[in-house]
Amino acid sequence: MVDFDLTDEQRLMQKTAHEFAEREMRPVALEHDRKGTVPWDVIKKAHALGLDTAFIPEAYGGGGIDSTLTHVLVTEELNWGCAGMATGLIGAGLAYLPIIHMGTEEQKKRFLTRFTGPEARLGALCLTEPDAGSDVANISTTATKDGKHWVLNGVKRFITNGGIGTSTSSSRRWTRASATSGSAGSSWSTTRKA
Repeated sequence: MVDFDLTDEQRLMQKTAHEFAEREMRPVALEHDRKGTVPWDVIKKAHALGLDTAFIPEAYGGGGIDSTLTHVLVTEELNWGCAGMATGLIGAGLAYLPIIHMGTEEQKKRFLTRFTGPEARLGALCLTEPDAGSDVANISTTATKDGKHWVLNGVKRFITNGGIGTSTSSSRRWTRASATSGSAGSSWSTTRKA
C-alpha cells in the first residue's frame, strides 16, 4: 500500500513556506505589483530561511532536499503568498538545475555557491527563442570558441529573472567538425553578470 502521509521534514517545509508567505509576501504583494518593483527585501528574507536554495545539494551550501513532493509543497505555499514573487524565487532554480545535473564539479563549486552564499541572488534560464519557443531541438543560438573565450550568438526571450538575475544558464547549439566527421548537438553554458 502507498503511504500518502507527509514526512516530518515535508510538514516543516510546508509550514515554513506558508508562514513566510503569509507574513512576508502577502502584505506587500499588491504594492510591488502596482509599482512594478522587485521585492528584494522579501527575496533576502527568503534567502535567509533557505527557501530559495533548499533544493541545491548540501555539498554546495544548499538544503539538499531532493524530493519532488517537498518542492511542490513549498512552491504551492509560496504561490499562495504571491505568484509573481514565487516565480522569481522558484524560477531561480531553472538556472541552477542544469548546473546540478550537467555541470562539472568545478562548475558546481563555482556557480552553485554563488546562489547559496550570504547574499541573495537570483538566476535565470535563457531557453526560449523567437522561432523555436522552448523546443531545445530547434534553438538557433550558437556558441563559438574564440581564443580562451566562448562567444554566444542568438536571441532569447521570456526569461524569468532575466533583468535581475546574477547568473544565467543558456541553451545553445554547438557544432564540432573534423576532417573526417562532424557532430552537432545542444548544450548549456553558464554566465555571470558583471
